[in-house]
Amino acid sequence: MLVRLAEGREAQVFVRHNGDVVKVMRSVEQEPRVRREAPALQAADRALDMLRTLPDGDRLCHGDFHPANVLGTLGTPVIIDWGDAARGAPAADVARTWLLLSMGELPLGTPALMGALTAIGRGMMTRRYLTVYRRSTSGDLSRLDDWIFVRTAARFAEEIDDEFPKLLRLLEDRG
Repeated sequence: MLVRLAEGREAQVFVRHNGDVVKVMRSVEQEPRVRREAPALQAADRALDMLRTLPDGDRLCHGDFHPANVLGTLGTPVIIDWGDAARGAPAADVARTWLLLSMGELPLGTPALMGALTAIGRGMMTRRYLTVYRRSTSGDLSRLDDWIFVRTAARFAEEIDDEFPKLLRLLEDRG
């Protein structure tokens, strides 16, 4: 439940979350965003509980692997943009890549035909990525669905408004 403290443009708004009172916005102009994100707060609790049960991992993970971060040719690809690289569980990195391949939004004004072709291509690319990954590693992907749930919940923090409806549906489907 949202609680508004004072009125007007600078009203402070709080939400009760897990018994704590958390400030979620400074002005009423933010209220539609907060109401839209409220289900993500509930998913965040589940994601944090799930994260505590997942392995830490000790492998190099890119953290932002997607087609725009691959240059070169099929024979000699070069992976760029290692700013989010960290040591972790490979399945967490695979889940993040799956999410990026599945959820990314096209720019506004993209022609309908291009959108349809992109959706088909995106599905094919995502399936191919997972197939090739499974064939080329002995890594444990048995908890991939759990990692996808965690990474989906974490994606809300990136505040890409156009993705919120898809992210919420994904959380509901996997919840």
